[in-house]
Amino acid sequence: MKNQLSVRYALACLQELESRPSERFSASELSHCQGVPYADCLDVVRHLEAAGIIESDRDGKAKLLKPLAELTPLDILTALWTDLPDQPKFKMLFQADSRLSTRKALEAVAWARNSEVYVSDGLSVRE
Repeated sequence: MKNQLSVRYALACLQELESRPSERFSASELSHCQGVPYADCLDVVRHLEAAGIIESDRDGKAKLLKPLAELTPLDILTALWTDLPDQPKFKMLFQADSRLSTRKALEAVAWARNSEVYVSDGLSVRE
C-alpha cells in the first residue's frame, strides 16, 4: 500500500473517525461516508489498526485511539507502508484458465530470479 491515493484514503478515514469520536465505523461505513473504494478502505483500516492508530472491535468497527493532532505524517506513512504480519509476500491470482495464471506466476518468479522460463508438457522454471 505505497501510493498517494492510499494516503488520501487514510486521511479521509481518519478525519471521519475523528469527526465523531463517540461512534465506531466499519470499513464499509467509512467507505460510504468518504467515497473511498471499499477494498482500499479495508486495506487502510487494516494497516492503521496494525500500527495502533485505530482499534477495531469484534464486529470490525473501528475507532481512533488518539487525536489526529498527535499523529505525525510519518506515523501514517509508516502504517501504510509497513507490510501486514499475515500478508503474503507473493500472491498468485487464479483465473478461469489456471494453467495460464500458473504460467504467469512462474514467469514472475523466474524474472525475479533472473532465470529462464520454458514450457514443455508441464510448466517449469529452469534455474
